[in-house]
Amino acid sequence: MGGDPAFPNDKGFAIKPWRSCEVTNQVIQLNGSYANTMGNVSFTDAAGKTTTVDKTWAFMKEPDGSIRIVLHHSSLPFGS
Repeated sequence: MGGDPAFPNDKGFAIKPWRSCEVTNQVIQLNGSYANTMGNVSFTDAAGKTTTVDKTWAFMKEPDGSIRIVLHHSSLPFGS
């Protein structure tokens, strides 16, 4: 969330005032009650600058029908 003195370069990416975001999945895998997605999310800030990050998610469908995120990873693409 930013502000941790142990990580002075972390400015709190998730709490910036993003104007919009767009998800582009490259892969969606379904396996019983589990699903995985890999792709990109492009975030646009108030000034119109876009930042694109690589994203991986894994989801699990619970017995009551709810969906739980069981894995999330994001990173800037190599060479950014």
